Amino acid sequence: MKTVNGTEYRMYRREFLNQEGCESTASVFATVNKTTSRKKWDYCDLTLKISDCSRMISLSFDVGDEKERQNSLKKVEKLQDVLAEFKRALKLEMAVARTRDKHEEEYKKREKEEKSGKKKTKKKSADQDIIDWINEDED
Repeated sequence: MKTVNGTEYRMYRREFLNQEGCESTASVFATVNKTTSRKKWDYCDLTLKISDCSRMISLSFDVGDEKERQNSLKKVEKLQDVLAEFKRALKLEMAVARTRDKHEEEYKKREKEEKSGKKKTKKKSADQDIIDWINEDED
């Protein structure tokens, strides 16, 4: 429990998203104010704010009635699912980029051959070759 400007919060957390040394002020800020002593019609502030250098989104999560509560929970679960999938795709793209860096000359040669039509690859593209290289590197 935390009190800020006279308001009690069940959760009040702000975290910077970038590693130390990065110039951006990207952050996530989440608040859930305590409503135990409030009347049913009082406003409840449950927000999640995500920002990068110059943009911010603010998501609200309503708990006024059971339908709103279930919808708010669904929103959080959907965000978790999307972020988990995004993380997996990011890790794959990072591995592809690392492998591309490692095999840059060979990749450029294959890409040029494919574009010029000199080399016909039936089963895979240059990107598929990179994925194969990643798998080779992991062995």
